[in-house]
Amino acid sequence: GWSIVDTVFSPDNSLLAYSTWSNYVQLASVNANSNEVHEALDFKPRSQRFCLFAIRFSRVGSQLIPDGCFGSARGLTDPSLRSG
Repeated sequence: GWSIVDTVFSPDNSLLAYSTWSNYVQLASVNANSNEVHEALDFKPRSQRFCLFAIRFSRVGSQLIPDGCFGSARGLTDPSLRSG
């Protein structure tokens, strides 16, 4: 089955990030008046068994920080970290 494992809002409440049982963290805008964002950020695991059980934004909202899993902080402004 498919499920959402964790969710977190950015410090300014403009973005929602959520993790699932995949390599990706989904990033979506929540403001109806903003340019719509829905991107899949690939955390590129080194292991086939991978899940981000907890995610957090940095204080200024420029990075997503995984917790309790293999991975490292990902900057949201670095285009190489966005899929597409």
